[in-house]
Amino acid sequence: MVIVLFVASVLAHAAFGAFLAFFFILYYINGEGKWKVLFEIIIGTGGNIGIVFCLEQMIPIEDPVIKMYSIASCFSSFLVATVVILCIMSHVIKGDDKNNVIRLRDIFLGQYSFINKYYQAREKEVNELLSIPQLEAREKEISAKESKLEADEQYIKEELEKLNKLGNKKPRIQLPENTSIILNKEYIDSMPSYIADTFYCLNEINKLTETYLNRPKEEIDASELKAYFLSMATCVSINLFGGTNTDARIHFRIYDKKVNGYVKYIAVMGNKLFLQKMTTIPCDDDNMIKKSFECRRALIKSINSAHDYKSGNYKLWKDYLTYTFYGLMYEGKPYLSFGISIKNTERYKKNLQFINFFRLESFLQANVERIDAMVNIASILYGGNDNASN
Repeated sequence: MVIVLFVASVLAHAAFGAFLAFFFILYYINGEGKWKVLFEIIIGTGGNIGIVFCLEQMIPIEDPVIKMYSIASCFSSFLVATVVILCIMSHVIKGDDKNNVIRLRDIFLGQYSFINKYYQAREKEVNELLSIPQLEAREKEISAKESKLEADEQYIKEELEKLNKLGNKKPRIQLPENTSIILNKEYIDSMPSYIADTFYCLNEINKLTETYLNRPKEEIDASELKAYFLSMATCVSINLFGGTNTDARIHFRIYDKKVNGYVKYIAVMGNKLFLQKMTTIPCDDDNMIKKSFECRRALIKSINSAHDYKSGNYKLWKDYLTYTFYGLMYEGKPYLSFGISIKNTERYKKNLQFINFFRLESFLQANVERIDAMVNIASILYGGNDNASN
């Protein structure tokens, strides 16, 4: 019976000593502050004394020899377990630290600052690796730069080819922004027909505007206003792009407060309505509508590719011209833009450049402002003119 009591007491004291050592090591590695040493003394010394006291109450032992062995086993178990657990924890913490940022002696001496710095660096590295939004933003930025470089490279290549054909003679036309186009023989030969087509188009638009101005103001409602812009777009499509093909789309966009962007108002392809949806152009992103408003000129995407907002169907519409009516404002934003999108750049690239050079947008601006002076376009589009200004 005495032997059983002896073994039970020694094992109980040893087990609780090892258990206490585990918590002692956890605090030893993770603890910090000026009270750390005091708490370690309390856990180590006070914990062992507490274990001895509690077990003495649970296992009444009269034999002083058994008591001494039990107390010795508790403290011995605590010390041995402390060393063993510390070694195991040190190995786990150090892990695959190939750069030896963490040294074993730092852990043994409780130098937690080195450990914290290492894991802060690791945490930052992991966060950066898993930061999907940042990766997507970087990918978008790189893609935009690559697109711009490709467009610039193609433009330079075309211009060099024209220079080789012209030799030392290089007549040019100036286009916004700060770009010149070489006038080769093909351009010069086609110029008379472009001028004639443009003159006829302007004359038709002027007649259209006069017709609306001669009508009573009360008749110009939302549907009649849309019909005016539809007729203007059809006139441009028929006179400047043949009016029967599907390679050119003429459209107007208006500002939509709900989406904070520019949405389709009307669009024609050839002499028919273009009924498909068009991409919304966000106001806050860099785009040709914003840039056109800033410079007050129509802009061509292939010449000003840095400001191109790449929509989902940019591969279908190879090039486009955009103009923002800078005199028409609603809640501090220009609310109307005009655009021409083309699929076949070889066939219609010169059309866009001549339209840009002859400032078709200025004539459109003048006609639209005449209609606006009569009916206040913003009040019709947005149902009130408190926030509209002309």
